[in-house]
Amino acid sequence: MKERVREVVGEVFQLERGSIGESTSPDSVRRWDSLGHLQLIAALEREFGVRFQVREIQAMDSVAGIEEILALRLG
Repeated sequence: MKERVREVVGEVFQLERGSIGESTSPDSVRRWDSLGHLQLIAALEREFGVRFQVREIQAMDSVAGIEEILALRLG
């Protein structure tokens, strides 16, 4: 799952996968603004076949946060 998350993050923000780590966040990615966040959420929902709740979307403030929420959702 971690590789898939990082692939999606890389595709949405046009980043090399090797530069994406758990601490990758809006603070370290220029394109990760509010619009970029919505694009990322939509891409993650498509990739993983889930629909996130508002509180989950707000908590997705880093790659680690995304992975944690997906782990809870997908088991």
